[in-house]
Amino acid sequence: PKFIYAADVLLFGSDPVAVDAVAHDTVVKERMARGVQQVDAKGRSAFLDLAAGLGLGVADRGKIEIVEPALG
Repeated sequence: PKFIYAADVLLFGSDPVAVDAVAHDTVVKERMARGVQQVDAKGRSAFLDLAAGLGLGVADRGKIEIVEPALG
C-alpha cells in the first residue's frame, strides 16, 4: 500500500541533534499510529545518542524546548 503523510511542519533549531530527535519522534509516532511500526526500538535512534556523546548536540527529549512561533 502507498502511504502518504503530509506533516505540514517545518523544524528549525540551533541544535541539529535536537532537531533530529524531534523529527525522529514525529516519524515514529506516525508510523506507530498507522500500524507500520509496533514499538520505538532503542537501536533505531542510537545515532542520536552517538551524536550527543560526541558533543554535537542534545538528544535528551526532556532537555529540548519546543517553541511554536506565532505566524501571521
